[in-house]
Amino acid sequence: MIDTASNNHDRNPETTTEELLPVNFLCRKHLRKRNSPATNYRWVHRGKRGRKLRAYRIGGCLRCTESEFLSFLHHQAVSDGPAKGDASVTANASDEALRAAGLL
Repeated sequence: MIDTASNNHDRNPETTTEELLPVNFLCRKHLRKRNSPATNYRWVHRGKRGRKLRAYRIGGCLRCTESEFLSFLHHQAVSDGPAKGDASVTANASDEALRAAGLL
């Protein structure tokens, strides 16, 4: 029996109105590249940076909603921190460390 008094049934993927799309399609659309099947499998089963991609295998194809995929990508971008080649962030951090040590 579904409890219609609460909205808990709206979180069930079977009742969502959002379409389940192939993970490969979403990768090409948002990352502009094709992920290998092994990468997609790892994202779903082991996750990346503490977050798993919630996807479903339908007809041999991994599928998820676009909002779930974008949420997964956003989590990866946030947990990455500044880009490795971003010298301004590194320089500012170094200046703060030098000031804290009384050298600047």
